[in-house]
Amino acid sequence: MFKQTVDYYVHQGSHVFACFIDYNKAFDNVNYWKLFNKLLDDKIDINIVSILCYWYTNQELCIRWLASMSSFFTIGNGT
Repeated sequence: MFKQTVDYYVHQGSHVFACFIDYNKAFDNVNYWKLFNKLLDDKIDINIVSILCYWYTNQELCIRWLASMSSFFTIGNGT
């Protein structure tokens, strides 16, 4: 799809610029426990931090495709 889009604009005489970002480095390598501790250090209500910790340690998801849905499964990390 990307190549077809670029070809279309190039054939129309336009310039094409692209930028790619690797979000893996930005999010998946975050040490969330350090983040939670920093929130506590910044005097964020412990109840809010506790909710975030619970959500992080109990993440489940399923995949829905059109009318089909998978079973729920746990995930250990992600954004």
